Amino acid sequence: MRDFIVPSEAKLNVKSLCSNPKAIHWLDKKWSTIQNKIIWVDLCSNPNAIPLLEKYWPTIQNKIIWGGLCSNPNAIPLLEKYWPDIQDKIIWDCLCKNPNAIPLLESHWTDIQDNIIWFGLCCNPNVIPLLEQKHWSSIKDKIKWGGLCWNPNAIPLLESHWPTIQKKIGWFELSRNPNIFIDEWEIQARSHFRKNVAEELVRVVCHPRNIDKFAGWGYD
Repeated sequence: MRDFIVPSEAKLNVKSLCSNPKAIHWLDKKWSTIQNKIIWVDLCSNPNAIPLLEKYWPTIQNKIIWGGLCSNPNAIPLLEKYWPDIQDKIIWDCLCKNPNAIPLLESHWTDIQDNIIWFGLCCNPNVIPLLEQKHWSSIKDKIKWGGLCWNPNAIPLLESHWPTIQKKIGWFELSRNPNIFIDEWEIQARSHFRKNVAEELVRVVCHPRNIDKFAGWGYD
């Protein structure tokens, strides 16, 4: 805490500090005297509060606001640690939207499929590999197309399946997706690379003088 604040420390608003990412050390130091002032939804949502919550976990479980915790991008290791005991408390919509929750969801996929909130999952910017590489064939009928069309990272997935999904597209959501457009500079850069760089790169790399290096480059 800055020196000029210290004399007036007692005037600090504990409720507001619960959402302050840099206040965790102060809250921990004062924990015994401020517990009854904690705003639990703010503390559970605070990305830096996870060590504090874990430290006092045995005595505060009944105070946890699970929506805030499940939305917290840094809470996944804590949720994983206590997973067997807290599954019935999970707020699935919040967890499915959490960008850091994909490994947790994937590791328990077999057991939790019935709990998945598909719109939230489809909106998750980090879900695309899970949908495409792992489960597309088995879950494509569960996709919430509005959520997926809104997802800025979903464009390659939509493009790869375009012939079979056009009738399912949420055009309102897709129209709001910034990645349906390619910058003019990107178009020109790709064209320049194909015309001027790629051919020259192949010519230089594949020159006979480099034959003895092919093995090191992954070629037999």
